[in-house]
Amino acid sequence: MENSSITWVAGYSTASYWLLGTLIDISIIDSMLNLEYPGFTSEQAITDALGKAVAGFPTAHSFERIAPKKETRLGRSLIFLAQPRGRGQRARSVTQAVLHNWTDAQASAEAIPAPLRWKKNICKSCVSVP
Repeated sequence: MENSSITWVAGYSTASYWLLGTLIDISIIDSMLNLEYPGFTSEQAITDALGKAVAGFPTAHSFERIAPKKETRLGRSLIFLAQPRGRGQRARSVTQAVLHNWTDAQASAEAIPAPLRWKKNICKSCVSVP
């Protein structure tokens, strides 16, 4: 990433269900496309945008299933890097900061009245649906 104009990277450390991975990718791309240019100069703005992008997905959802004993939780599979624009900026992992934002968003979602909250564990191979 260094010596390039790349400002963020999101990836997976494990294999994933293709549908869930695609939905997460689309959410991340949408969030980053909506980040205004000045936001790319701030690591905090990049981290916040990435955290908001994945906030709708439960962190404890099983993301990989090769064998029943080899399931990986979504929160352990995603990896995020940020390199804000500007002189002297270096790429670094922001995974923990994004996961912290994600956890905060999940806690806020729990405070929403039940009819408006996403239902959990509807389908083990799908994202939660309203």
